[in-house]
Amino acid sequence: IYSEAPEENKIYVYCENGSDSALTYLALRLIGRKVAVYGGGWPEWQRDPNLPVMQTEDASADEHEE
Repeated sequence: IYSEAPEENKIYVYCENGSDSALTYLALRLIGRKVAVYGGGWPEWQRDPNLPVMQTEDASADEHEE
């Protein structure tokens, strides 16, 4: 799954509080990607309109399912 991550860009991983993203960070580092943990987590990131947000079609479909 992580092998498709772009090699030339730094990847920022996050979770609610920063600690759960540690496994993703480790996996990406082990395959040689440039990666950092965003300590503020998703709640802080989404409040800043200058930061990029990417959403897949699958993710948006899941949000609307009940």
